[in-house]
Amino acid sequence: MHARTHARTHARTHTRTHAHTHAHTHTHTYNVHIAERIYVIQVEELLGDCRRFLQSERWYGERGIPYRRGYLLHGPPGTGKTSLVAAVASELRLPIYVASLASPRLSDDNFAGALASAAPQCLLLLEDVDAAFVRRDRPATRGEAGGGGGGGGGGGGGGGLTFSGLLNAIDGVAAQEGRMLFLTTNHPEALDPALVRPGRVDVRLAFELCSTAQVRHYCRHFYGDALTQQDADALAAAVPPGSVSVAQLQGALMQHPNDPRSAAALCRRLFAGGGDAVAAAGGCI
Repeated sequence: MHARTHARTHARTHTRTHAHTHAHTHTHTYNVHIAERIYVIQVEELLGDCRRFLQSERWYGERGIPYRRGYLLHGPPGTGKTSLVAAVASELRLPIYVASLASPRLSDDNFAGALASAAPQCLLLLEDVDAAFVRRDRPATRGEAGGGGGGGGGGGGGGGLTFSGLLNAIDGVAAQEGRMLFLTTNHPEALDPALVRPGRVDVRLAFELCSTAQVRHYCRHFYGDALTQQDADALAAAVPPGSVSVAQLQGALMQHPNDPRSAAALCRRLFAGGGDAVAAAGGCI
């Protein structure tokens, strides 16, 4: 199986496993309190729901409800969906497994086997699910979500994993209980309704491009005590609300990591035209 799996245990350690071939570790910090400053509503709702789920195993059992929880995080690229999931796993001190559904070496059997071998309580992250499968009620075409994978009749993704194999693995009779499933997508409208129906997806969270308040919060985090009120005002004014993602903002600030005044001037040049100007530039710094 070529699905990437990350076992991220505790706040700073990841283990990445490529199928059954090799593994290596690297360290990275995911801080839920940083994310909380930017996406207050999403963090509060997500963490609160996860904690309630983890404390409710008996409640699920008494009612005969499968002890699983599903989340759909959707929004433009670079808005922090994956980073927030990693931060939540860090905060809850749970392992997180990441599967690349479009891998050509992924099959129904090894995908189900990988999930079965996961920790009893964990987070399972399936990133960009719209890129692996298109709706089953219309064929996949080149350039469409799925990149040429089969679409009709429960069609497969980019490799050997079929749509029915995906559904059976995440909530079929043999599916593991105690796990939290996270799906991320830039195009929720492209997802098959069977994948996101109630029972598979219980909570939906939308991520949007930065508001003025989010720009201020992120700049304060990025520059810390070096950011004066005047510089904070200049940076907030330089970025039109709803025009850039957190990733795009970070890319601009990284050009002047110790000079917020120069960063504000750069942001004015890059983002003065709002979303249309950013899109015309390819959405890149």
